[in-house]
Amino acid sequence: LPFQAGIESGADMVLVSHNIVDCMDAQFPASLSPEVHRILREELGFSGVIVTDDLAMDGIRTFTGDTQAAVQAVLAGNDLLCCTDFETQIPAVLQAVETGEISMEQIDASVLRILELKISLGILFFFFLPAYFLRNRQGCIHGFSPQMQPLSSLFFCPPDYTSFLPSISSAKC
Repeated sequence: LPFQAGIESGADMVLVSHNIVDCMDAQFPASLSPEVHRILREELGFSGVIVTDDLAMDGIRTFTGDTQAAVQAVLAGNDLLCCTDFETQIPAVLQAVETGEISMEQIDASVLRILELKISLGILFFFFLPAYFLRNRQGCIHGFSPQMQPLSSLFFCPPDYTSFLPSISSAKC
């Protein structure tokens, strides 16, 4: 099985690509396949972070709509989503959580795995420092309501993400 050697060697993360892995799921790309994620977690015993390839890539466009790639990726079981079209994908995931399509339990489990990885790598402070400075007067990270703050750890945005954020004084929950 793909990933088995890496998991047995102690990999902390697995990147699932947009390839169809016939021996795991012949219908959906690994990044959108609940079956691939079930195999990783249950059969291979992987407890680390599962990350997607960029959700804006053409490799998944025939399997999902432009606004649903991240939602389907979370529902499949991914913990960390790479997406250059985060301005579209983050609101879609927020809405899916607010409507109950994605459970907060699933978000909490993913955030916990991400935080555990950051702690194990000794980089937790580095990732929390920008969030601290981006908090507005209500204590919210821009774009996330108080109830949705855990989602702020779920997305990996491009390094220049600050250019997309308004000034702190105008940020609202």
